[in-house]
Amino acid sequence: MGIGTSLLTARKRKNVSVVPLACVMILSALSCGGGDSTGPNVEPVAVVGTVAVTLPRTRLYVGDSVQAVATIVSSTGSAISGRVITWSSDNVSVATVGQSGIVKAIAVGSAQISVALEGKVGVAALSVIIVPIASISMVPDTGSVLVGQARLLAVSVKDSAGNSLSGRSLDWSSSDATKAIVSSTGVVTGLSEGVADIIASGEGKSGLARIRILPIVSNIQVATVSMSLPRTAFRVGESLQAAALPLDASGGVLTGREITWTSSNPEVAVVNAGGLVSGISSGVATLTAAVEGKTGTVTLQVSLVPVITIAINPSTESVSAGATVTLAAILKDSAGGTLLGRTISWSSTNPGTASVSQSGVVTGILIGTSDIVAAAEGKQARASISVNTLSTPVATITLSPGNAEMSGGGTKQLYAVLRDVNGNVLGNRNILWSSSNPDRATVSASGLVIASPVDATVVITASVEGKSGSSSLGIITFVRMSTGTGFSCGLTADGTAYCWGLNNSGQLGDASTLSRLLPKKVTTDQKFAAIASGATHTCGITIPGFAYCWGSNGGGNLGSGSVGTSSLVPAAVNGSYGFVSIAAGLSNTCATTSERDVYCWGSIGYNDNFGTALAPQYTLQPLRIGLGMVAVVGGIDGGYCTVDQAGLAYCWYLVYTNSASGSTVPPIGQPVSADLRFTTLRRGLGHVCGIATSGPTYCWGGNQSGQLGDGTTLSRASPTLVSGGLIFESLAASGGGFVYLGPESRATSAAYSCGVTSAGKAYCWGGNPFGQLGTPSAQVSIVTTPQPVDGGLSFTGIRAGGYHTCGLAIGGAAYCWGLNASGQFGDGTTTNSDQPTPVFGR
Repeated sequence: MGIGTSLLTARKRKNVSVVPLACVMILSALSCGGGDSTGPNVEPVAVVGTVAVTLPRTRLYVGDSVQAVATIVSSTGSAISGRVITWSSDNVSVATVGQSGIVKAIAVGSAQISVALEGKVGVAALSVIIVPIASISMVPDTGSVLVGQARLLAVSVKDSAGNSLSGRSLDWSSSDATKAIVSSTGVVTGLSEGVADIIASGEGKSGLARIRILPIVSNIQVATVSMSLPRTAFRVGESLQAAALPLDASGGVLTGREITWTSSNPEVAVVNAGGLVSGISSGVATLTAAVEGKTGTVTLQVSLVPVITIAINPSTESVSAGATVTLAAILKDSAGGTLLGRTISWSSTNPGTASVSQSGVVTGILIGTSDIVAAAEGKQARASISVNTLSTPVATITLSPGNAEMSGGGTKQLYAVLRDVNGNVLGNRNILWSSSNPDRATVSASGLVIASPVDATVVITASVEGKSGSSSLGIITFVRMSTGTGFSCGLTADGTAYCWGLNNSGQLGDASTLSRLLPKKVTTDQKFAAIASGATHTCGITIPGFAYCWGSNGGGNLGSGSVGTSSLVPAAVNGSYGFVSIAAGLSNTCATTSERDVYCWGSIGYNDNFGTALAPQYTLQPLRIGLGMVAVVGGIDGGYCTVDQAGLAYCWYLVYTNSASGSTVPPIGQPVSADLRFTTLRRGLGHVCGIATSGPTYCWGGNQSGQLGDGTTLSRASPTLVSGGLIFESLAASGGGFVYLGPESRATSAAYSCGVTSAGKAYCWGGNPFGQLGTPSAQVSIVTTPQPVDGGLSFTGIRAGGYHTCGLAIGGAAYCWGLNASGQFGDGTTTNSDQPTPVFGR
């Protein structure tokens, strides 16, 4: 903000004189000066009517300066000058203005330059842009590089006046990536002999350098490799530079050869690509340098820096009987440096008076004294402990976890932490546990809570010596579950929906895109009878039969009348159809009605009569594609399956085909088998499994991971019997093309299948990269026949999503296992497990 100044003058009607400023501000009806009211008349000060700002240019480059001009007009239309004016900018990070009206462009953006006078304001808007690139050139614009070698190219970026521009973002590319590649900083690496143009481009301009890639010419073969190190014995944490010289038969040094470094024991010593060796732990390792089939080696001895002294802090301490105090052992080397990560052995000279754990926690037992000894690598130190009272009163009790949720039919372990008035932890006390509603949850003498499969809120209390602490537990019982790629959902008995796990597209429906490690209630008042989860969206059917969807809407798969914009909360699917089943796929959704019509919406493909794929179309509200079908299921591969009233199975991708006669062939074609009838179908990643009305289970489709369960990895075009003769009542099938692991996300395609027998025993088969089969053979990547899920649980149903599996156990508790990188277990962690893990945690 700047302020300009001026002189205020008043004119006498005949003679000009200077009038005091204080007088000018008084209304013209009054006089000013001495006590004589008959003095000269003063002309009134002109009233400001308008204030305006003029800029020579309203579009400035960063770094430009221009003079702003203020025009002040009185209420009678005459120009006013010489007043005190105030300059300001509403965005000083973009443009500033000084007291003289000089405007300086600071950074890209928009700003308004204002001038104010006596309550009137004038404003001029301006925008600041960067100076555009006029030319990009490479220095030099020709050159060469050897195969396997790299060189840095320099680039010159200039504006239209020939001034150099810095800090601009450029895109680098190679005309032939088989000959040479280029990094984002202009480093060119030769790959094979030839020529490649290296191009730098930005803001519509580009420049290139023609680079010739030359072969490394050498007919002299490596005969031996000479190795050297400054010394072969060094300490953990030290680093030494190794050297390797390729030699010819006559002992001459050969240059330009690639050296590969390895360590025989990386747990002891590691070596990087440049030969820098680092000690990791004590032991022996052999370092090898390999050049064109020849090797040189040297043996390393890595040892720990020896412990010279040990001190215990505090060296003396008093503790009450039943209370604890923590001691710390400080180990140092000969230079006085603190040593970490060493094994320390703790002991008590009088364990009946004071005991000590191997982490240095001392517990007072009886009145008396004892020395606590810390020993490491032949050195030791002592601390003197006095136990001075038999009992320290309990001041507070805190339960862990505090207020939390747990799965109906499941268990949760609570812990009571007792402290005295000084905050010291107390032990060896008799704790009385109780439940506010034993019909809904009981608690054992050790604090283990067992919940009944009925939703409720129960308060668990721990009492000791007149003190108590409580934890409020919300019991949530899921009666249905669904699993998507990296997330899971569940329905309670009253139709309340919860979701957890990955939420990058709003697929959890909690009005956010925050991933959740514990189940989170979906933000809606709707109650659902069914729920289905796809790759990145979720759908549910309300008890009256209306469909709602939420999450990604890239193909119009939410059916809400739009495409592209995700919905973070449930959005109603257009129309009233009375749906009874629903399946969420990849970029579309299908459902069946009570009249057994099949409707689909979202991205629908079309082929011409030659089978060539045409551009997909987005169907933004349900489109009927079939009749007479009972229920529909979907897979992570974007395909769907259904059965008709007779039990015949149909499977399809949502693609219409134009016939040679010009008619359109709908997606649902002929039955999978004319001989088999099915009661249940499940679709995974390019494969389908179904339970026949006669009892056995059949699978068909892709089988690269053994997901068909027939003991082979051969794909099957028609249903093939699952091995083992098991009779399943519930099935699951999945697998996915992408694994969400944060910065380490990767594509994979390990499909698998699962089933639950009438006795409630779960079995799985197929790909197992993350333990999603839940079998004791978790390290086996492919299982081609059904194997029992570990843990001894019995299930009422099972679901598979991407690379994790969830099931509802008999008794109501929900469990998940496999990949948990996004929190899809709902146990409060991101730890993978090949064992069924309780939702809400243990």
